[in-house]
Amino acid sequence: MKKRFYNINNLMTFSVVGPGKKVDYVHRQYSYFQCKKPVDNVDIEVRVGRFDENKIMGNEYEVVNRKYRVRGDTIFAEDSYKAAKWKFLIAGLQKRKTQIFFDGNYWGYYILYKFFIEPVIRLKLNDRGYFMIHSSSVFVDGKAFVFPASPSVGKTSTMLNWLHSGMGFIADEYTIIKDGQVFSYPTPLRLHDYNLKANPYICEDMLAIDKLQISIRTWIFRLSFGYADVTHEVDIWNVIRGVKIQDKAPLGQMVIFTKYSGEKVHVKKVSKKKFIEKLLIIDRFETTRFNEYLDAYYYVNDVPKEERFWDRMESNLLSMFSGSEYQEINIPAHYTEETFKDINEVLGYKTSGVRGGYSV
Repeated sequence: MKKRFYNINNLMTFSVVGPGKKVDYVHRQYSYFQCKKPVDNVDIEVRVGRFDENKIMGNEYEVVNRKYRVRGDTIFAEDSYKAAKWKFLIAGLQKRKTQIFFDGNYWGYYILYKFFIEPVIRLKLNDRGYFMIHSSSVFVDGKAFVFPASPSVGKTSTMLNWLHSGMGFIADEYTIIKDGQVFSYPTPLRLHDYNLKANPYICEDMLAIDKLQISIRTWIFRLSFGYADVTHEVDIWNVIRGVKIQDKAPLGQMVIFTKYSGEKVHVKKVSKKKFIEKLLIIDRFETTRFNEYLDAYYYVNDVPKEERFWDRMESNLLSMFSGSEYQEINIPAHYTEETFKDINEVLGYKTSGVRGGYSV
C-alpha cells in the first residue's frame, strides 16, 4: 500500500492511498502539489482499490434512479462510461473531510480524477467561496489573464503560443479564483495532433516518445470514430522548456473563448448576467456525471437551495464581478497561425515573436 499527500496552493489538502500502481496514476495528475511530509486532517481522502460498500454504509439506504444508494451523507453506485467500469462511494460531501472510495477496471482509472477527484475539489473550494473554472490562464504584465472555454475551442493552442512568446504559466485545465486573486492549477497538458500543428515549435522541446504517443492516440481516436478519446498527457515544462509557473496573481482580465463557424476572430460584448450564465454552463459540461451524483444526494438529503453546489457557485460569481459588460471571443473552427495573430490584435497584445516580447 502507498500513501501520498497533496496541497493545492494552501487552499486545500488531500491524500491518496491504495495499491502502488493505482496511486501512481493519480499522482501523475497532481505531482506538482505533492507534499514532502504527511499532512494531518486532510480535506479529501481518496482510497483506491477494493472496498466493501456494505461494511461502510450498512444495509439500510434509499435507492435513487434505480442505481444510487444514498444513506445520510454517503452515496454509492456502480457505473460505466464507454469501456470504463467502476464502483464508488463518497462519504461526507458536506463535512470538513470527504472520503472517496473507488475501484474499477483498467479504463476506469482514466476517469477517476476527472469524474471524482476534481469535482469534489471544486465542490469543497466552492463551499469556501472559491470559483474553479474550466479555463487556461497566463501571467502577463503582473496580472492573470483567464480565458474559459469548452473543450476543443483553442484555449490550449492559444496558451502555448503565449507561453512560447514569454508569458508565464498559471493553468491550462482549471483556474481557481477568489476576491480578485487567481491561483494556479498546474496539471499535465492533454495534447492532440492539432495542438502540434497549431504550435509546431513545441516539437523542438518535446521528447520523441511524447510526439509518437500523440500520433498513435490520434489515429486510435480516428479509427474508433471518436469512441476512444484518450489524449496523451505531457508536463508543461516538457513542452515549453524554461516556462515560469506563477502560483498566484491578481486577476487582470477574463474573456470567454467560443468556437464558431466564421473564418476570422470576432469579439463581442455580453452582459454580466450572460457572462456568468456561460461560465456556469462551461463548468457544467465538465461535471455531467458528477451532477447526477449530486442530484441523487440532494434527493435524499435536505440541503437548502442556497447551499447546493450550483446555486452557491452562481452566488460566488455574482459577488466576484462588479462590471456591467464583458467580452467573448469567437474562435474559428480551423485554428491557424493567423487565428493567434487575430486574437492578439483584438486583445491589444503586441509581441516581437520572441520570449519576453509581450506588451499590452
